[in-house]
Parts: sequence; C-alpha cells; structure tokens
Amino acid sequence: MTGFHHPFLIGKNCYLRGLEETDLRENYFQWFNDQEITRFMRHGSFPNSEIKAKEFFLRISSSENDIVLAIICIEDSKHIGNLGLHNINWLYRTAELGIIIGEKEYHGKSLAKEAMRLLLNHAFYRLNLHRVYLITDSNNKCAINAFEKSGFIKEGLLRQDCFRNGRYVDSIFMGCLLEDYEKAEINYNAQ
Repeated sequence: MTGFHHPFLIGKNCYLRGLEETDLRENYFQWFNDQEITRFMRHGSFPNSEIKAKEFFLRISSSENDIVLAIICIEDSKHIGNLGLHNINWLYRTAELGIIIGEKEYHGKSLAKEAMRLLLNHAFYRLNLHRVYLITDSNNKCAINAFEKSGFIKEGLLRQDCFRNGRYVDSIFMGCLLEDYEKAEINYNAQ
C-alpha cells in the first residue's frame, strides 16, 4: 500500500483513516468557519478554533459511540474531509452519519459518495449496525442526491428546523437500512 498513510478502509479514489492530531494543524478546523462550506450545516454559527478542534479530537478519540474518519484523496494524498458515525447505539444498532468535504476543489468529484459507501459497508457488515440515519437541509440538493445514491431514503420532514440566512428552513430526515444499502450497491455495480 505504497503512498497510503494508516489506511483503514480503501476505495478506488479515496481511502479512510483515523483522524490524527496532525490533521488539526492543516485546514481542518477552518472548514467549519467557512460559510460556503457550512451553508447547509449546523456548524458555522459560532467560530471554530484550533482549541475547539483539539477538544473535539480528544473527545472523539476516546469515544466508544463515535467514529470519525479522515477522507484522503488517493490521487494526491490530501485530507479533503471527514465522515463519521455518531451517537452509536449498540443496543438498537443505530448511528447518525455526518460528513464534510472541506476542500472545495474536491466538491462534485464523487469522493463523498465513495467514502459513504466505504463507511456504510463497514457499519453494516463489520459493526453489525441495523440503521444509519442523518438530517440534512432540504435545500442541500447535491447532498440529498448523493445520500439517495448511497441507499438513504427520505423518512420525514422537520418543518422550519433551522434558522439560516435570515429565515427558517426545513430539514430532511433520511435513513438507510442494510437492505437499502445493498440495493444501492447493486445499482452502483450495474452502471
């Protein structure tokens, strides 16, 4: 695995590895200050800092109910974003998916979809989770499309759930079961 740094889950165009303290010295903490990147997220309302990023890193590193992985582009070995499973409930076998592609030049290159497929495969087949869910802004059309292609199904609407840009906006609640993921994989492999 030449050129890979501590790979955990490996795809064709990206790989996932554990978040490392050295990542905090890069652009990582600033992603959450960028109003364009966070325009559809709950982040971005309060400033992020290196100290807050380190606190998050230390909390996640010792958590038994959260997994956060760095998304690394194989082509240039660049840390382009993070994704994770949060609030893992080992009894009910559920988790909440979170994702950010912080490096703007990598938006629209399908790396987020590939990273989600890697993580969902791990969640269902290794962690034995039954359901992965997420909440996203109803205006975040590109992300909703990527989530649906990964197997997520719209399950509900949270009316006027968030206040952004001077108005309340709806959020979409989405979920993915193993069977949903497997159907999405069949469709992906058929292409």
